Amino acid sequence: MEDFTDAAIVLALCCVPLLWLPSEPFAVAGALSAVALACLRPAGAPRWLRWGALAAFLAAAVAWPACTLFLPMGAYVGLRERSWMPRLAWAPALAAVLARGLLGPASAVALCVLCAVAAALAVRETRALAERAALRSMRDGLREAMMQQADDATRQAATSSTIGAGSAGGSPSEHAPSGSSTAAACAPHGGPAAFDGLTQRELAIVQLVARGLDNKEIAASLYLSEGTVRNHISAVLQKHELKNRTQLAVLYLGAPLG
Repeated sequence: MEDFTDAAIVLALCCVPLLWLPSEPFAVAGALSAVALACLRPAGAPRWLRWGALAAFLAAAVAWPACTLFLPMGAYVGLRERSWMPRLAWAPALAAVLARGLLGPASAVALCVLCAVAAALAVRETRALAERAALRSMRDGLREAMMQQADDATRQAATSSTIGAGSAGGSPSEHAPSGSSTAAACAPHGGPAAFDGLTQRELAIVQLVARGLDNKEIAASLYLSEGTVRNHISAVLQKHELKNRTQLAVLYLGAPLG
């Protein structure tokens, strides 16, 4: 939501010079171009499309007065990218506009101020996103540590009970559940026993994958970020030499991979 809020602020500020330039032709076309450019990143457009649209918008801002007033939107969108080339592309465009004298003194000053404001908004939003990503990573790390401690405690309790049963009389294997040998036998062929080496969190994710949930649904169910879920699935696929999550689900359900 903040992406659209900051973009709306930049767009509104770009429209302010139109108050003393009411005769500016095709200003609506420039505004629509700026809106389309701002919507590419939130819409999940690929990088090549975002960069191409940014380059075309900046070129139009230099050559076409209808887009010149909306150059700050190009600065905002460019600074939201991770690579330095699109981040700095708006500066040469602004210099070219000022060098060509397309605007009067007042409009030129207003354009520079608006570009500075747009840059500040973009930097603020980028930092906020980075801080949220760091907090999510810390939260996921703490949850992973807690789940690992619970898993270790469960294993220690199971080991203690097995040792106690063995000292009471008979070998531990005599007191083990009858289904354990069956699970161990089917481990090489699939089924839940094939994932005995996973952590409790990884096993929970595998179970949800086998139920047909996507990464977003798994993340919501386990209170994790989607990035953490993707990392766990990739790790499990690598451990079991599987190609995709479909094979992962088939292996967990105990069906032959074919």
